[in-house]
Amino acid sequence: MRFWRAFYNFVGVPLLYLAFQVARLRSSKIRKGIRARRNLFDNLRKQVAELGSGPRLWVHVSSLGEFEQAKPLISDAKKRWPDLKVVVSFFSPSGYDNAGEIPYVDLMTYLPFDSPRRANRFLRLIQPRVAVFVRHDIWPNHLWEAERLGIPRVLIDASLRPSKGWTARVHRFFNRFLFSLFDVICAVSEADADRIRALVPEKEVLVAGDTRYDQVVRRARETAPVRDLLTHPSLKNLDILVLGSTWPSDEEVVFPAVWALLQREGFRVVVVPHEPTPERLQEIERQFAEHRYTTVRLSAWRRRPRAEWHALIVDSVGLLANLYALGRVAFVGGSFGPGIHSALEPAAHGCAVVFGPVYENSPDARVLAQRRGALVIHDSDEAREVFSRLFDDPEYRHEIGMAALQVVREHTGASQRILEQVLSRFLG
Repeated sequence: MRFWRAFYNFVGVPLLYLAFQVARLRSSKIRKGIRARRNLFDNLRKQVAELGSGPRLWVHVSSLGEFEQAKPLISDAKKRWPDLKVVVSFFSPSGYDNAGEIPYVDLMTYLPFDSPRRANRFLRLIQPRVAVFVRHDIWPNHLWEAERLGIPRVLIDASLRPSKGWTARVHRFFNRFLFSLFDVICAVSEADADRIRALVPEKEVLVAGDTRYDQVVRRARETAPVRDLLTHPSLKNLDILVLGSTWPSDEEVVFPAVWALLQREGFRVVVVPHEPTPERLQEIERQFAEHRYTTVRLSAWRRRPRAEWHALIVDSVGLLANLYALGRVAFVGGSFGPGIHSALEPAAHGCAVVFGPVYENSPDARVLAQRRGALVIHDSDEAREVFSRLFDDPEYRHEIGMAALQVVREHTGASQRILEQVLSRFLG
């Protein structure tokens, strides 16, 4: 451990800092994250002063997706210990900026850059009774300082894919180091737990499940964010396809199938781009216009609802999990490019789920495909064939949707298991 600490702080941290400074030249997101951290401790000191008394739970997440995973656990913990103060730290601006006002979170902040001095200062300010990290965003100095200060460290939603070939030894060495930083590791499955135990047999490794399932079920029940859409007369009894978190590589495949389906009476599509930048929105609108189909942005529709559109373009973030409630069929983006987005979100609504061939990065998508809760497409012709059958055959569509929903229902309960088996030890 001394070697790793010395290597990380004398080699890893300077290289990381240099990499961020170089990357900021090209990435507005990184520039924003660096600027936001300039007055971090001044802001944090004021926020902590307003927290009041009560034990504190620190939850660290990378971005918005991991925060969504943490929400059920945080909510349940606040119900169990009403005087608990919850501090959530984010690494990414996309998480911090889009988290919104959450009644059961008492303080939100950026995580300081991972140096020993900043980590120590951060922890002495927030004074948590226990630290919970979600999935893979692991920062060694914050965990080393937590250990030095006697703060228990818990990793939740932990998974470890088997590695093969010449990289296996490197991955094993690196993962052993990362998992050794925690006192308790809550794995998503027995197979993941076994792989982690083989690396760190001295650590406590529990099979708790994946809190994402708890969160998608909760989000599926939240209709308020899209109630205006769900209740509007113009959207009743339509065959709606939701394209969720799409990249250009997805749209290149599925848009031709969509344009063919739009010739049908009563068919509509909701397009939710992964990043709704002005440029992306304009490009999507241009493509539909070239095929003589009418589009409307969600923000404009909400100002003046109307029925005369073929494609609803979502120009905001944070609504996708709710918007799947509109669809009878859902395509999950990223599956023809960088890696699939959450396939659980449409499954929790009982949608018939469809995605492309790039889904091996997602255990959930693999399970859905194995259980016939999702259909895999490989090109535009196959997309047209699959979408057409799903909208032509309600019984077949229902069968696929119910299989997806069953997968979700079978995997809920991780948040309560983590609360009862782990957090109750440290929070009383």
